[in-house]
Amino acid sequence: MLEPFPDREKDELAMKKYILAIGFLLIAFPVSAAPLTEISIVMKYADKGDAEAQFVLGKLYARGHGVEQSDDKSTYWFLEAASQGLPQAQNRIGKLYLDGAGGMPEDPELAFDWFNRAAAQNHKIAMYHVGYQLYRGKGVIEDKEAGMDWMLRAAALDCRRAKIRLGILYENGDGVEMNHKTALEWYHKAAKHKLTMAYRGIGRILRSGSAGEQDVAEAAKWFERAAEAGKSDAQFALAEIYLNGEGNVAVDRERGLQWLKKAAAHNYKPAVALLKSLEKNP
Repeated sequence: MLEPFPDREKDELAMKKYILAIGFLLIAFPVSAAPLTEISIVMKYADKGDAEAQFVLGKLYARGHGVEQSDDKSTYWFLEAASQGLPQAQNRIGKLYLDGAGGMPEDPELAFDWFNRAAAQNHKIAMYHVGYQLYRGKGVIEDKEAGMDWMLRAAALDCRRAKIRLGILYENGDGVEMNHKTALEWYHKAAKHKLTMAYRGIGRILRSGSAGEQDVAEAAKWFERAAEAGKSDAQFALAEIYLNGEGNVAVDRERGLQWLKKAAAHNYKPAVALLKSLEKNP
């Protein structure tokens, strides 16, 4: 529990910081016996109209940390905070409408409206959502140029979702000219956030050599990061590399079979099929 904050009732700025600290601790490190005193402080300030407290309370109800889980109460408090212009709350409401979650109907148009409000305040995740909805024409008239601009702006603010999306778009030539060198650059930027999708993207491009020089050994290192996290497609890629001895990687049947069996254990169909074939024809 946080130490008692001296004169916190008299210092509104310090109180806001204290409330945010409470929210972070309760959500990041939930405990069965929640500090009710601290939660009561959040509730008190939420009732008084403090937007940050309302947002924290919404997150607590969403996750059931220190309070009984309630989608209705969570959404209520998110809306209260969002109506006051708090960008993280506006982004949250946008996501609820986008997914049709938290008791909200699925409504891409309303989602775009709320994301747009948060994006106007440079909320990087909302900026990504505005960009991607524009890019896909979901809930708004399609505008790939504007969508790309928003995603680039979000990525410039270190939004990991924007970085991985840009990598995927350039790798697949989805609405842009296919460019694996650019895709590789974005995947490396996304990999700093420890995203397994980025690890696999780097692995695919290095394995194929489509961005320049092929380096299967380096690709295997990236695949292994994702494989260790349980990603079956990366496990299967490693199995193929070691079983076949691709590029600058020597054949290692034992290692290849180990990864193949792990991928098959996840019911990854290509792995299941290859394992059956090898068992019939060892």
